[in-house]
Amino acid sequence: MANEKRFVLFPAREKKQEKSPDMTGEIMIDGKIYYLSAWTQEKNGMRYLSGVVGQEKAKPTEPAAPAERKPEPVEPNDDLPF
Repeated sequence: MANEKRFVLFPAREKKQEKSPDMTGEIMIDGKIYYLSAWTQEKNGMRYLSGVVGQEKAKPTEPAAPAERKPEPVEPNDDLPF
């Protein structure tokens, strides 16, 4: 998502429960990405959307580069018979 404070809602692919959102999306605010959930509602014959802004979406963490292991020095063993 490149544009700050702009969002898109997509129809939910699967509603696991009756209370699951009808639409989902995300929004970027101050460089942080948040989840959006919206439900289609109707009151007095008028349809509208109600929604919730969820917690910040966790950014994938890059695994730390493995520390380069140096081979341990091998001490000469004078006890060898050859």
